[in-house]
Amino acid sequence: MFKLKELIGKQIDKNRKPVIYLAEGALDKDERPLAAAWELSEYADAVVVGNPDVIKKNAGSSAMYAEYAEAQGVSVDDLVKKTFDRVTIIDPKSDEMKERRQKYAEAAYKKVGEKWKMSEADLLAKTEEDMFFSLMATAEIEGYQRDGHAVLGGLYSTTANFFAPGLRLHPRIGTVFEAALFSFQDDNCPKDVYPGNLAIFGDVAVVTEMEPDKLADIAIGTCKIARDLLPEKEFPKIYGSILSYSSGGSGFGPTVDITRKAYDIITEKLETLRKEDELYEDINITPEVQFAVAVNEKQAKRKLDMSDPKNVAAGRSNVIILPNLDFGNAMYHQHAAYFQDSQKTLIVGGFKNNSILDFSRSSKIEGVLLGGMAVVLRQQYLKDFDHTLGK
Repeated sequence: MFKLKELIGKQIDKNRKPVIYLAEGALDKDERPLAAAWELSEYADAVVVGNPDVIKKNAGSSAMYAEYAEAQGVSVDDLVKKTFDRVTIIDPKSDEMKERRQKYAEAAYKKVGEKWKMSEADLLAKTEEDMFFSLMATAEIEGYQRDGHAVLGGLYSTTANFFAPGLRLHPRIGTVFEAALFSFQDDNCPKDVYPGNLAIFGDVAVVTEMEPDKLADIAIGTCKIARDLLPEKEFPKIYGSILSYSSGGSGFGPTVDITRKAYDIITEKLETLRKEDELYEDINITPEVQFAVAVNEKQAKRKLDMSDPKNVAAGRSNVIILPNLDFGNAMYHQHAAYFQDSQKTLIVGGFKNNSILDFSRSSKIEGVLLGGMAVVLRQQYLKDFDHTLGK
């Protein structure tokens, strides 16, 4: 099994650290943000948002945090102290944050005041909330200097409190979706499934009504995430397959029609992407295949004309693109339940600056750390990445 921490970590430039906000320091009673921030600070300037006294209290009573501290070989109190010394703790309600909260309120009012039917005073009060403060600290709004590169949330907060306002405050490119990265144990993953025992699934959490252009965005976006995270040395090519109940024209129906139309869009966009950035030259996407055909070479050869260039990813796909959210969410939970020893994390695509990561509320500390590291690496791939931001 590839160890995701080492796989991602070795690609990160530690001299170009982004500023990453962990928004739920005082909200998550398991203190997953604080625990993840301890290791994430090796790769990023980690900022944990919340009342420091509440954070310490949560850590002292959390069985998950105690287990994590034991794994680090220190007591809970020692780990809290060391982490507080190593990362930045921000309490939005503190006097030190008054000026920043005013700046955030003014920018938020210009951006969403009318849409949300909120006055600047309303939004100023809202900036006292840990989640909204963190979203504004990392938002990109015209005429406004943000203080961080990305925000991690969703461990405690609902979609309405975190992801939905993030969609309004953070700029997007194309379709926003969520991908899941799995690294499977060698002894419980069949040898002819998932090259390298790594797989990425998208979309598993966001798009409720699929259309050809959205599916095209998700297919290319998920493959881009794979290329960003999987080093070329171990994964020279990214192979993606769009799943269907039909393989290579064997079936008919509305979802098959969407897949076929999406592939026409994918072909054009992928050609443009390859010309714009050589990093993505080796992305390959095959449309309309059943799951076994996507991941098993024998099944692919039986059902497809493998001499057709569009079928190049079949039988060896490390990226699985799901044609609807029911399918995607089920695939994620099926793999999470069956491969319980796998390393896994979620990654959001579609935001202009890779600026938001929305976790599952069931995420473990390891998943939060891996997601944060993935955000760091993808930040460093941005052409206009500025590691001096917020410092």
